[in-house]
Amino acid sequence: IIKLVAKTLEDNPSANCAYADGTMKLFKRIDVGMVTAVEGGLVVPVIRQANKKLLMEISQNRAELVQKAQGLKLSKEEMRGSTFTISNMGMFEVDQFSAILQPPEAAILAMSRIVDKAVVRNNEIIIRPMMTLTLSIDHRVLDGMVAASFLQSLKNYIENPVDILSANM
Repeated sequence: IIKLVAKTLEDNPSANCAYADGTMKLFKRIDVGMVTAVEGGLVVPVIRQANKKLLMEISQNRAELVQKAQGLKLSKEEMRGSTFTISNMGMFEVDQFSAILQPPEAAILAMSRIVDKAVVRNNEIIIRPMMTLTLSIDHRVLDGMVAASFLQSLKNYIENPVDILSANM
């Protein structure tokens, strides 16, 4: 998901922004924060330049940061400067939630669990794995159209990840 979000931010650069000092700041870099549970609360380690990393690099970087977080050994630098954050409560069997923005970021993506559901495709009922995504945004710098475009792009990448992921292994 981190890789797909990074690609989506490349395609929708106006979603990669913050509200700082009374103005909108657009980021050229894509540094994805990932909410991580630790004893006593939550921290947000950052995958730097996620859009430029191979999937394997992201996986290794994520594992290292989570291990450090759980050992309470993250540096302040490893938790600073994200341009966009992802929060996931799927492992707790949560079907939907709204994540709270981490200022000055303008967006955070909330991911639910994946559940098999009956859906209609081509006039047939089939079982498909489904997940709810919720995007919380700061309306001072992002409007609903930008958010909708971002979510539509991300949905398309999640449903069709092969091209992106195979080119970025």
